[in-house]
Amino acid sequence: MFWTNPCTFRSILILSSYFIFVGPIAAQKSKRHALFWMEPYQNLTSVSAYKQAWRQFQVNKRDGYIMAGSAYAAKLNGSLGYADTAAGEGKAGIYMERFGFPALKSMGLKTIAMVYVTHFEAIKKIIADPEPFIAQLLEKAAAVGIDGFDIDYEPQGRDRTHAELSELNGGFMDVLALLANASTKAGLTLTIDTGSCPQFFDFSCSAASHLGGLDQVNTMSVFNVRSLEDFKAQQAANFPALGAKWAPGFEPGNLQANDGALYKEILTYAAQANVRTLATWAVHEYNVGDQPQWLFDAVNAFLDG
Repeated sequence: MFWTNPCTFRSILILSSYFIFVGPIAAQKSKRHALFWMEPYQNLTSVSAYKQAWRQFQVNKRDGYIMAGSAYAAKLNGSLGYADTAAGEGKAGIYMERFGFPALKSMGLKTIAMVYVTHFEAIKKIIADPEPFIAQLLEKAAAVGIDGFDIDYEPQGRDRTHAELSELNGGFMDVLALLANASTKAGLTLTIDTGSCPQFFDFSCSAASHLGGLDQVNTMSVFNVRSLEDFKAQQAANFPALGAKWAPGFEPGNLQANDGALYKEILTYAAQANVRTLATWAVHEYNVGDQPQWLFDAVNAFLDG
């Protein structure tokens, strides 16, 4: 996943972290939600291999878990295709569709697809004619049996001038409104990954806060948090604009000292501050061993609090 700072127009590559879980347990009722960003692995080529890699989710799951699997991307021509690492769209999405989604669904986990909307040319084409792209998303959800979509909105490519950005003219929010309406009618969950408030390229936090059918806004600026005071600054920047839709996005691999003590502290504070949802990577990639239990303990304490 990339996060682009629209003030400097520089792209920062954020190394993905992931999660795993171990054996079935009855899901506890949660007041809140936690979205887990997931990526596929080309060295795992069966549903059973993915279930083994992600087994910790089944052991620790709550009904508030939402699994967002990296799978699709808006291609340069504005159509929907599989995410392609070489094109800057996440890892090979076909593996998520073939193996990852079936594994997650078989464990009783709510499963949505991450869709990379990153190519500036694609965004302009979709704004000009959004219906075909939205139709492809709805068709994909029905065909694959997923529960919705997480739109990773990060215009990439060459550095953008203000003149180029003005070409969008707020049009992406119109697309998002149409997608949110279609998702509601289809009974699908819709979330979005963005930078920070009040504005990220032509994404408007104030407009998103009033958009029915958009369930949460995952702010990737929280990746930079290294202290509770940092988090409070992010809260001050994002919560007033987004309210209950604000989902701070975490990279817990940056907060793992002392068995994730700071991660736990921040999530405890977030729950007390009436934050209703979050988004998070794991501490390290799933295909290289189990995640530390403190990851799940911290997230579940947030959900159960």
